[in-house]
Amino acid sequence: MPPIRAPLSIAMLDLDHFKQINDSHGHLVGDAVLRHCADHLQQRLRRNDSIGRYGGEEFLLILPGTDASGALELVDQLRQSLTQHPAQIDDKHIALSFSAGVYGSTSSVAEDITAMLLKADTALYRAKHAGRNTQVLATAD
Repeated sequence: MPPIRAPLSIAMLDLDHFKQINDSHGHLVGDAVLRHCADHLQQRLRRNDSIGRYGGEEFLLILPGTDASGALELVDQLRQSLTQHPAQIDDKHIALSFSAGVYGSTSSVAEDITAMLLKADTALYRAKHAGRNTQVLATAD
């Protein structure tokens, strides 16, 4: 009998219009904004969830034990929370939002992490093209 695998979801988050923050306020403020986002999101994740910077202004969430619909709901809660808590750097209040691509696996067969990342990334681009400040669930194929 094959082993039963718990669901696993990943989400790729991309801060909306981050280049404008760097261009308007400078890279030091941009770095502080990234730290604010990472701290804010980390505080709202479960102990067994993981977050890391994936590059530029992108973050990767790894959500073990979470199916696709649960991950989509969690990412939506995180997105709404971040928009309600702008970064306060010196005397600046910087409004924030992100777009996200979410992929969830409940397969009993181990999936290739590269394929999972590609699916989440494709969903992220669909979220950006849908107008940003939203999340999109990746399709299975």
